Amino acid sequence: MKIQNASNTSLLIALCIMVFSGNALANCTMDKIDQYLSKGFTHAQVVTMCAGSSAAPVSSEAIQQQIQLEVQKQVGTQVNQKVDQRVKQQMQHVQQTGQMPTSASLDQLYFATVLKGTPVNLEEDSLSYETRECVEYGEIDITQLRDKACLPTRITIFFDGLRVISAQKAIPLIREHELIVQGNITREYLDTSRLDKYKMREVDKQLPLQISRFNIPVNDGIDPKKVQARLNRFIN
Repeated sequence: MKIQNASNTSLLIALCIMVFSGNALANCTMDKIDQYLSKGFTHAQVVTMCAGSSAAPVSSEAIQQQIQLEVQKQVGTQVNQKVDQRVKQQMQHVQQTGQMPTSASLDQLYFATVLKGTPVNLEEDSLSYETRECVEYGEIDITQLRDKACLPTRITIFFDGLRVISAQKAIPLIREHELIVQGNITREYLDTSRLDKYKMREVDKQLPLQISRFNIPVNDGIDPKKVQARLNRFIN
């Protein structure tokens, strides 16, 4: 997996400063932290310089709010409910262990924000998420509708050999967001108990377990090109 860029490192240092300082980022902005790092200062030195000496510890609520703001800057949209829960989990981890979130956990937080699916799981070799997929089949009835079969699935996108074919914003009435990738992609049926054999036959036909080309579903308000840029860090 490719080495992550400095943005996550700066964010981790900023979070450390917020834990030990009473003034959010205290004496430093994110840009200032980047400048210190570029000049060769160690992480510990940056935390010491930026935290200040007389500040009292901030509350977990203040730290949580700052994490949400920083994630929002990276994503470019409001932090939604499922990410709120992940932020709370990160804060529980900080309080229980005294250790700040890792770069990998912040990357997972990013993908949990931008993808239509939950839970999202980021591994060294893959990105997966759970969702609900439906297929339509049969003849159109008098109400101009067709029969539908739906089930929960897990999509796993393996990074090795993955290529991004297209990353484009949605155009109303013409197309949805596009983040089309090609490579080794799998689908797993999570619960088929409610589907009879006729519906399962259509599911098997229209939702194959092995996928070579796939449009990763990106939330409304998210620029697929930004998601592509983050995804490219993991592609071998």
